[in-house]
Amino acid sequence: MSNILFLDKMQQVIKSYDSDEFIESVQTKEITTNASELMNDTLSVSLPFDETIKDASYIAVNDTKEQEFSLYRILTAKDEDNLLSFEAVNFAVDELDNFIIKDIRPKNRSFSYVINQLLSDSGCDGVLGVCEPIKTVSSTFYYTSMREALKALKALQELGAEFTFSIEITGNKITKKIIHCYNQIGKITNKRFEYGEEVLKIVHQQDRTNIVTALIGRGKGEEVGDGYGRRI
Repeated sequence: MSNILFLDKMQQVIKSYDSDEFIESVQTKEITTNASELMNDTLSVSLPFDETIKDASYIAVNDTKEQEFSLYRILTAKDEDNLLSFEAVNFAVDELDNFIIKDIRPKNRSFSYVINQLLSDSGCDGVLGVCEPIKTVSSTFYYTSMREALKALKALQELGAEFTFSIEITGNKITKKIIHCYNQIGKITNKRFEYGEEVLKIVHQQDRTNIVTALIGRGKGEEVGDGYGRRI
């Protein structure tokens, strides 16, 4: 199976490539330590100009031994010196915001039960795959997006809850969108690398974006009849 697929705006495959046909293909996956985001997952690729894919909307990358792909939505496309370059972000960042949970209030329910309940109530077309966390959930999800709900679950799980997102493709169509939930992605190997021999480059980078200097507190709205009153 080809390693990299380009898809149109209807998420149907336009053309497939093997990774060695690319000039550059870089995936950057950052597992955030807090609940500010599920996962920062970006893709940067460049290859010789191809008229077929210049207007593509998505890129799917087979980066595991399983028949699952990581799907990315193209943010920018550049045509320069007979080269095509694309910058893309994981599709779940956008798509999960489109599915709204109306009112789910689990009490001492398992992680898998709650996630499946959220998927059903929001009408999300994803399915739950691996689900490792065993802690029960008691919470309220009231008119919030599927993305925000998963971030809340990540915050609730004291021992950690980390999400990944993948798809399955049959023929030229996406046939399944999968949400995996792990206690922890990866593991500490205690392996040591020697600079100059095994390590080619070391980069120290500090991210100072979104620094908060002031907060305005707002109370929770009280239940009034069928809805909620103003927040204090």
